[in-house]
Amino acid sequence: MPILKQVAKIVLALIVLAIVFVAKGGDVPSLLRDIGLPEAARSGAEPSADNVDDLATKLGAFVTCINRVDAAMRANYDRYRQSFPAAFEGGPILHRSFKIAPYEVDNGFSRDCAAGLRAAGRAAPHDPALDDLGLLYADALEALVPVLNRTDDYLGQETYRDDDWHEMRADLHPRLLPLFGRFLDVSDRMREVVAAANLASTRLELVEIERREGRAYRWHALNLIHQARLSFDETRQAIRDGKVRVPDVVKAERALEDALQDARTYMSAHSSVTTSLGNKPVLFHIGPRAADLLAAIKTVRRNTAHGDPGTAEADLDNMTEALNGLVDDFNMRAGNGQ
Repeated sequence: MPILKQVAKIVLALIVLAIVFVAKGGDVPSLLRDIGLPEAARSGAEPSADNVDDLATKLGAFVTCINRVDAAMRANYDRYRQSFPAAFEGGPILHRSFKIAPYEVDNGFSRDCAAGLRAAGRAAPHDPALDDLGLLYADALEALVPVLNRTDDYLGQETYRDDDWHEMRADLHPRLLPLFGRFLDVSDRMREVVAAANLASTRLELVEIERREGRAYRWHALNLIHQARLSFDETRQAIRDGKVRVPDVVKAERALEDALQDARTYMSAHSSVTTSLGNKPVLFHIGPRAADLLAAIKTVRRNTAHGDPGTAEADLDNMTEALNGLVDDFNMRAGNGQ
C-alpha cells in the first residue's frame, strides 16, 4: 500500500534537528531539540525585525507540538508497525500504548497541542503556510485520538485473547493506517515550514544582536549554534540516493570551522568577561561541543572523499549525536542563566 510505504520511509528517515528560537528583546535564546526532516521549504512570509517577537511566540505553539507530541506519536507508530499486522499471526507485540507519556491524563498533551495550534493560527504575524498547516495538523491529531484510545484499551485489557484479534483486524487497524498516513503527511509539511520560519527569525535576531551589541558573546553563541545546524543539514543532504556530493560536505565543514574559529578568537580577546551571575558566557562551554560536531563532519568528509557513501550511515549517526550534545549543553546552560 502506498501510504504504508510512505509512512515507513518517513519514520525511518527521522533524525534529530536543532531548532533555535529567539525573542527580539530577550536575554538568552532558547534552543529546542526537534525531530526534523531533510530540507526546509520556505515559509509563506519572511518575518520583519518588528514582528520577530510575535513570530517566536507563535512558533512556540508549533515547537511544543513537535517536541512533546509529534516525536512521541512517530515513535509509538514505529513500534506499532513493528508489531502489526504480524501480531495477528502470532508475532510479538512490541507496542502496548499510544500514550504520549505514562503520566498523561485524558490525552492532555494532544488536546493542548491542538488548542495551541488553533490559537497560533489566529495570532499575528499571519502566515498562510504556517497557519493552514497548524489547523490541518490539529484536525488530523484530533481525528486520531479516539481511535488511539480505543486501541490502547483493547491492548491494555488484552481483549485479543477473547476475540482472536477480530476487532483489531476488522476495525481498529484498518482505521489507524489512513489516519496516521494523513497525520504524518501533515506533520512532515509542518516541520518544513516551521524550520524555514525559524531560520528566518534567527537570521533577523543575529542582525538585531549585532546592531545592539556588536559581534560579542551573544552574537557568537547564536551564530555558532545556527551555523552548526546549517552545516549539519548541508552535510546530511550531501549524502543521498547512494551518492556523495563531496564539495557540499567540504563547504559545510569550512563554514562551521570558520564560525568556531571566529568564536575562539573573540573568546581569547575577551576571556575575563562573566555574566551577571559571575559565570563564564555560554560560548565558553559550547565551543568544545561545536568542535565535536566539526570533528564528526570531518569524519564524514574523509570517509566519503571518493564519492562512496561507505560508512556514511554510522558517521551520520555520530554527527547527530554530536549535534545533540551541543544542543543539550546550550539549552541547559542558557536555562540556568549562564
